Amino acid sequence: MDSSFTASEQGFFLGLYRCAVLEQEKLPDSFRKALQQVEQLIAEHGEAIFYELPKRWRELVT
Repeated sequence: MDSSFTASEQGFFLGLYRCAVLEQEKLPDSFRKALQQVEQLIAEHGEAIFYELPKRWRELVT
């Protein structure tokens, strides 16, 4: 785990994912497809993937 990522950042992405799962029938198709990709990553790597999401998010927004 990269120590530059806070527990808050990791918790944010895990919480966001859990909310999306609960509300997935209300999501647009593009969001559902993204959710399926995240589910596949979890299947492959476990919830540890949420430690990588803040890094990937930062790469996208910077």
